[in-house]
Amino acid sequence: MDKYLTEKKYWKKRAKDYDKLQWAKREDYIKSFLEVCDPQKEDTVLDLGTGTGTIAHAISPQVKDVIGVDISEDMLSEAQKHNRSTNIQFLRGDIRDLPFLDNSFTKVTARMVFHHLIRGLKKAVKEVYRVLKPGGIFCLSEGVPPDRCVEKFYKEVFRLKEKRLTFFPEDLKEMIHIGGFKDVNFKEYTMKHCSIRNWLSNDTSISNDAKKEIYKMHLGLHEDGKKTYNMHITSKDCFIDMKFIIISGRK
Repeated sequence: MDKYLTEKKYWKKRAKDYDKLQWAKREDYIKSFLEVCDPQKEDTVLDLGTGTGTIAHAISPQVKDVIGVDISEDMLSEAQKHNRSTNIQFLRGDIRDLPFLDNSFTKVTARMVFHHLIRGLKKAVKEVYRVLKPGGIFCLSEGVPPDRCVEKFYKEVFRLKEKRLTFFPEDLKEMIHIGGFKDVNFKEYTMKHCSIRNWLSNDTSISNDAKKEIYKMHLGLHEDGKKTYNMHITSKDCFIDMKFIIISGRK
């Protein structure tokens, strides 16, 4: 049997506890993301990989309309449970084949979703460009290894969890430029003192054996890596600083 869950089963397992993840609802991260997005009162926003709707809910009071798209019905169900806004609509869809006309939105947001696009990454970027109105902004955020010295460690940790892409800042810049976007705005954000136990306890897609191995790998990371992560180890947990890139470009 394939060690990786099917896409549908994967997100079904993750949906219920997704919002318990420390990084997912971190207010300073959301604030930093929205600052780069620069929401305006008349904006029509498409939130890609909306998940439980965190960004859609956060941006909705500042814009005209929001559509959150996700491939997982279970994640969308969680998003709808928390929906108290009249200007948000949630739809099931694939980022690589969006069900919208050309030039439909003034903003497209995508937080922590593009690393899942093992296939069709370039197609997804082209779709974003297509559905944006001229002058519209694409705002993207992804977690990245904090330094090249932990590239191997980073990839091995996530190999135990899922199939995914690993980005460095230059990869995201290249993606924006190749997509045809201009006026690029680039920002680094560090989420301090993140609990590895919190992550492993609330990601139900990871097997117990893999969780033990991932935790062990953190404790055994080389000293340069621990310094790069600003790692702090206690008797019960391991804490690291996580690095994210927030980048935007204009059509």
